[in-house]
Amino acid sequence: MPPIIQNFRYRPEIDGLRAIAVLAVVFFHAGIGMPGGFIGVDVFFVISGYLITSLIIKDLQTDTFSLASFWERRARRIFPAAAAMVLIVLVAGWFLLLPTDYSTLAKAAAWQAVFAANFYFWKTTNYFSSPADEQPLLHTWSLAVEEQFYLFVPLILIALFRSPRLRRRPILIFVFIVGFVASFAISIIAVSRAPGAAFYLLPTRAWELLAGSIVAVMPSIALTTSRWIRELFCWVGLAAIMIPCLLYSKETPFPGIAALPPCLGTALIIWASSRETSETRNYACRLLAWRPMVFIGLISYSIYLWHWPLFAFGRYLSITPLSSQFSMALVVASFIFAIASWRLVETPYRKRTLGSSRKAMFTWAFSSVAATLLITTLIVKNLGIPNRFGPLGEAITRTKVDASLSHLKHPETTMDDAKSGRLIRLGDASRGAPVSLLVWGDSHAGALIPAFEAIADELDTDIAVAWHAGTAPALGYSHPNRYSFGDKTPEFNQLIFDYIEDSQVGSVLLVCRWHGHTNQDTAKTTNQPDFLNYLRRTIDALREIDREVYVLKSIPEHTKSVPRLIFLSQFFGQEISNELASQDKVIDQWKGIRPIEVQSNDPGVHFIDLSNALIDEESGLCRLYDDGGIFFSDAVHLSPHGARTVRNLFLPSIAQHQ
Repeated sequence: MPPIIQNFRYRPEIDGLRAIAVLAVVFFHAGIGMPGGFIGVDVFFVISGYLITSLIIKDLQTDTFSLASFWERRARRIFPAAAAMVLIVLVAGWFLLLPTDYSTLAKAAAWQAVFAANFYFWKTTNYFSSPADEQPLLHTWSLAVEEQFYLFVPLILIALFRSPRLRRRPILIFVFIVGFVASFAISIIAVSRAPGAAFYLLPTRAWELLAGSIVAVMPSIALTTSRWIRELFCWVGLAAIMIPCLLYSKETPFPGIAALPPCLGTALIIWASSRETSETRNYACRLLAWRPMVFIGLISYSIYLWHWPLFAFGRYLSITPLSSQFSMALVVASFIFAIASWRLVETPYRKRTLGSSRKAMFTWAFSSVAATLLITTLIVKNLGIPNRFGPLGEAITRTKVDASLSHLKHPETTMDDAKSGRLIRLGDASRGAPVSLLVWGDSHAGALIPAFEAIADELDTDIAVAWHAGTAPALGYSHPNRYSFGDKTPEFNQLIFDYIEDSQVGSVLLVCRWHGHTNQDTAKTTNQPDFLNYLRRTIDALREIDREVYVLKSIPEHTKSVPRLIFLSQFFGQEISNELASQDKVIDQWKGIRPIEVQSNDPGVHFIDLSNALIDEESGLCRLYDDGGIFFSDAVHLSPHGARTVRNLFLPSIAQHQ
């Protein structure tokens, strides 16, 4: 029986494919002409699946394969450059990141060290997490997916090759196709139901690597196939990669079906060029094998490693979006770092100049992991080491920690909570007194809980809270926010209304980021331009059951996280006044809801404006802090200190209707 893998050799056109993949990713992140360039990662997956599967089977055919040698090769290829990048990013983070963000970076580094970063980012990406494009190690999720894939594939192939009946090409093709179809089906389902899991986890990405595995075990294209047919296949494959780069965008549901064209295109190129030589190479392969393309492909791993931290730090330290000139400078810097990494780290370890023996390589790798885990544990345990930035660093850390503790103590209301009437209760609920006030709204209502905790204690009254991120308190209204209940939002809101109707709640306070459902934001987020009608219906329904209704007007909103703005102003001398909320901006935020206020003549409907307590009369800009702490935990949410600062604006109304 002829061997499955024959004449396995270096193919420069595959390095050319790597070049296309990494350039697509870099230009996408730079915002330069590649809105769908994220598909470059999928191209990498297919290439990796092809090469690694081929290498494993080649060694299994000659009985020279061992897991130790396989993992030594993987360690030499992946680990040194990644470890060097993480170390330098941690050093840079010491000088550039706020304490809480430095702690977040350390957690990501720890998970990356054990190649589980994809699980970390999947579990921590939520409504209150840092912006994805400012997390310096976010890109390591793809490395984790690959390494997890290679935990299983060698074992499966070893098991198949133990039986002469199973080590045949048709069996291998069948096994890989079954895995491909199963993973692809999961990916399609997960894209709509669990997009975070679909993006980050192996079960929804394995089919992309398996596409390369299938090509590895397929018969090579026949030598008798016309050169022009082979060339046509290559150009079709290139088109299947490049067209998504130009037509896809961040809004494209991914991976799922959208990932199929670039993956199949990559597989088609690898298969159609499998018999090409320097003498017979067609024009498409000549383009891919062009020396500059091959060189970029050779350093593509280091480019991928370094470009993202540079862009993440750049965005983190920039108040305004990165200019095209600065983005191009970061692209150039990515290549400089990549060449240095390739020559000083990647190549010496791969050629055994460093870590010459297997024992030395594994000792270095395990020591590096242990050191990373120790360092990152110390950073996390010490809350990002806030004293790096003196009293300001400690104040910012206290703000973030207090906000996190408040969310942990009073988590958002779930559908089950609403069904059982198990809402957040502030005050002494054990005495069975009726609820004097129910606070109903989105995450802004959750951020105000510390204010109502203080009020409940001061007035010796009971207050309930029902909040869920992205969920407006409007009967019958739904909003396609990824953090809300989606099309189940009307059911949730009806349950809250039923609780109000069935209990002895005296008053209701409606809290929401209103302009997220009206004004200019509406066109981007919802197809429900008549949000005002839903809100009017809710207010009328509450009045019909004789409840006092309070509507909290828009909370001042800034362009970036307030702790970050203070940090950039104090330590980097950046001008932040244009980024702060102002009286004019608050009025503009409220204009979409203002018709309800203007048209309301019901004495039982009241509007509360917090801006009077936060906007400085002289400058017209929002105050950010006082001697007690910082008023905002991010760009739009009041911190616990900020909430307690404005509580006096609620006190008269609540006291009046106890």
